[in-house]
Amino acid sequence: MKTKEKSLKTKKYVGLKRSFVFYKKHIGLFIGIIIFSLLGSGLSVLTPIFEGNILTEFTNLNFDKVLLFAGCVLVLSILIKLCYFIWFRFLVNINQRVKVDIKHSLIKNLVNLETKNFDKTNSGVFISRVNSDANELSTFYNSLVDCIADVISNFGFVVYIAFVNIWVALFIVVELVLVYILENSRIKIWFKNRKIWKEANEKVVGGYSEIIRGIRDIKTLNLKDAAINKVSKYQDEAILLSKKIDYENDNWRRFKQIVCAVFEFLFILMCVLFIKYGLLAPATFFIVYVYFGRAVGLINYIVNIKQHLTDGELAAERVLEILDSEKFSKEQFGSKTIENLKGSIEFKNVTFTYNNDEKLFKKLNLKISPNQMVGIVGKSGQGKSTILNLIGKLYDISDGEILIDDVNIAELSESALRDNVSIVMQTPYIFNMSIMDNMLLVNPKATKKQIYNACKKAQIHDFIFALPKKYDSLVGENGVVLSGGQRQRLAIARALLKNSKIILFDEATSALDNESQGKIKEVMDSLKYDHTLIVVAHRLSTVVDCDKILVLDNNKIIAEGTHKQLIKSCNVYKELYKTEELV
Repeated sequence: MKTKEKSLKTKKYVGLKRSFVFYKKHIGLFIGIIIFSLLGSGLSVLTPIFEGNILTEFTNLNFDKVLLFAGCVLVLSILIKLCYFIWFRFLVNINQRVKVDIKHSLIKNLVNLETKNFDKTNSGVFISRVNSDANELSTFYNSLVDCIADVISNFGFVVYIAFVNIWVALFIVVELVLVYILENSRIKIWFKNRKIWKEANEKVVGGYSEIIRGIRDIKTLNLKDAAINKVSKYQDEAILLSKKIDYENDNWRRFKQIVCAVFEFLFILMCVLFIKYGLLAPATFFIVYVYFGRAVGLINYIVNIKQHLTDGELAAERVLEILDSEKFSKEQFGSKTIENLKGSIEFKNVTFTYNNDEKLFKKLNLKISPNQMVGIVGKSGQGKSTILNLIGKLYDISDGEILIDDVNIAELSESALRDNVSIVMQTPYIFNMSIMDNMLLVNPKATKKQIYNACKKAQIHDFIFALPKKYDSLVGENGVVLSGGQRQRLAIARALLKNSKIILFDEATSALDNESQGKIKEVMDSLKYDHTLIVVAHRLSTVVDCDKILVLDNNKIIAEGTHKQLIKSCNVYKELYKTEELV
């Protein structure tokens, strides 16, 4: 058990060390922060000494020296303020830059994670790490340097007290050691509780984000109370944890304050005895007593270092779980490319399972020739959409091979695969920006003519041109101002602008009216001569004109052929077709 704890502790410190890479890019600013922070703290050590001399000279009625030391305090004050003025400018600069770097790295790694991570993980887990953990990590080293500077400043005064009276200094050291032991115990409990709270808070963030993303369904299904109650439950759990943590933390702090109050009484008692027996001058006692709190405050800064280390360890651990794929697995690609891709697709003995559950496919085989339009039909849960996701490598297969132009997709580079394969989802995501910007996302170098041609092929250009701002029209979050058919056609236009040789349609017409379905079908018919198309369809009317239709049942391909062939030879297909006619 101890070995495991030691291993975890080492791992956490390695995480903090690793996170310093974000500061190395701005090492000049970081060094500047250290220099001016230490310089300001070093000068601060002198202030109590001069102020002590002012009190001493006042007692001796030596006003010339009082003014001399007061002038020194003024000069020191100006220099200290100047140091911290420059320090703060450097601090703000580096904090913002590091924060951006960490968040960019997190987002870059998030989009490279395997799709299955998003299937089984609350979105709040990722949102919290990109926001709160990245923010904490971006300020960690600066806060640490600042605390170290404060320690140096206050330690200097303890040294000063040691020169004044060694016994008083030793008394303070004993108090510091005892208080540190108490605070160290508090922080261990804090770390454990903080980790649990962050996990609970992730559920809250995920719940709120789901309400915002699903606001239209929440309204139309009258789910306001249910949705709010669900996230309120998560919030209540997080609040209870937070209260528990705060109460425990406060209990430790109050106990520490009582200990400090006892020591302060003992300190005064000791000094009274020293003065009584001539071991301490009254003026010296007054100076030491005025700054006694500052000397004892040294432990607070030492504890703050420990606190920052604890919070930094936790933030680094959670950020590095994404950056290093310790908890969330990343997509893996090869390095091969295919010149002049033709568009053939083949499954060879493909076995696939979601999350180690029962196998969805076992030794699945299929073959699609270039420039074919192939339909896939079957009842719900047979794996129709999964076939498309496997071709796009959104999930990795357990066994077998998926080939494009006789090359295993596992050996293809990401761009070689994803540039040539586009999936038009049933509910494609349209970004909250203008139509033109949505198109430029897939091809930033595209000309207006290329964008117009892609939209004309997708039969959406005339609609766009009828809008007041035409291609500069904003479409709202997820294209909310567009109809389902318009979103589908815009998604098809994006795939065409990307110039994907293979286009996969996942239930692209299932939620559309007959007119919209007809337009999408026209688009498909126009594309099949120079693209390989695979159409997963709930409505069989979408696939009746396909060159080949694959029928899935019991997670197997039980038949393939044209509509006319299958309507005669395949009972499952015949039943599916009859069911649609009845509807």
